[in-house]
Amino acid sequence: MFFLGTEAEARPESPAARSAVAFQPDVVVAATFNHYLVCIAGDGVVTRLRKPAIQLWDDPFGALALWSLIQRGGELGSLGPVHRDNELERFQAIMNAVPMHHLAWDTGHIESMCGLELARRSCVTWYPMVSYRPFIEQGQVEATQDVDVSFCGNVWTAAVEAGSFSNDDFFSDLTAAVCRRKAEMPALSAWEILREAIDRIEETERRARGLTRSQTPFWDYYLHAVWLAMNTHVRLQLLTNIPREVAIYGVFADPASIARLESLPNLRYAGDAAPFAALPQTYARTKVNICISNALIYAGVPSKLIECVASGGFALVDAKADLVRLFGKDIEKIFFRDADDLNAKIEYYLARPAERREIVEGLRATIDDQCSIDRVATLILQAAGTLRG
Repeated sequence: MFFLGTEAEARPESPAARSAVAFQPDVVVAATFNHYLVCIAGDGVVTRLRKPAIQLWDDPFGALALWSLIQRGGELGSLGPVHRDNELERFQAIMNAVPMHHLAWDTGHIESMCGLELARRSCVTWYPMVSYRPFIEQGQVEATQDVDVSFCGNVWTAAVEAGSFSNDDFFSDLTAAVCRRKAEMPALSAWEILREAIDRIEETERRARGLTRSQTPFWDYYLHAVWLAMNTHVRLQLLTNIPREVAIYGVFADPASIARLESLPNLRYAGDAAPFAALPQTYARTKVNICISNALIYAGVPSKLIECVASGGFALVDAKADLVRLFGKDIEKIFFRDADDLNAKIEYYLARPAERREIVEGLRATIDDQCSIDRVATLILQAAGTLRG
């Protein structure tokens, strides 16, 4: 979180807010949407300063749901203490606590949030995901490619199994259905899959389970299904269907899942690749990186893909509308639509290193032009000027 401006107001109690006053802010900028936990709902920096705010969204539904769960003393993956009938209204109050402008890298998030009146379209600006210096610098160096196929990211097998939703037959069956649908068509929005599945449940049962947007069980289940279960199921379903060894890097968010990975015949856990120290080299040394987008991405630009290509790595990615918006139709050369398409393209591109290099260089040119820190900083300053005005 950082601060823009020239005027100071009364000194609030929280350290973050005291720092804000020291910088005499007119506008508070939170680097990701999850900073709502600090600057609005938690310590109240924005509301105590009574300053406008700029938010860079991550998963806005997830951030609000996680804030609610933490407030109720719950645990991720499980049903927290139940509050009924006013949860959506509470979220709307948070979103309207101060004048606010949002920067969002996912048009699917924008449509969904505006559809529930949690944001106004006039107050949201789309921007592409940012590329950082370690990845850009790696892309300027020719790397020896000694790994055929790899995946960098997380699965949450152990966390999914431990949650209360997995131990309830009703929710277990519902989760299996939404995960199966997502695995069949990875490009589909997880929000739409979940919403449609819940809407098909008989109304009496749906209300009894608290699966309406004004009740906390809906949002607790969103976190379980989208953040944990869909990611785990879809990634493992696609990766285990690859008839080649796949090197897996990461799994830092749920280390207990490593043992489950190592029990699968074609997956080899290759260690944790630190984000800036080792991840750029990992992308660059892999001939075909498998970029299976996080399920919290509805239509947006996966940071994993931007980081990989910026590093000089070639990747295959599930289709996303905002990728076409950013890169144009050429990006569709690296889209996969299902497991069969993924496997066919792995074999095709492994045999064509020159074509891989050509595609990567074309995409890197767009990243250099559109995904810089300077570009996002310009958007922040423009939004700040609007809020000040």
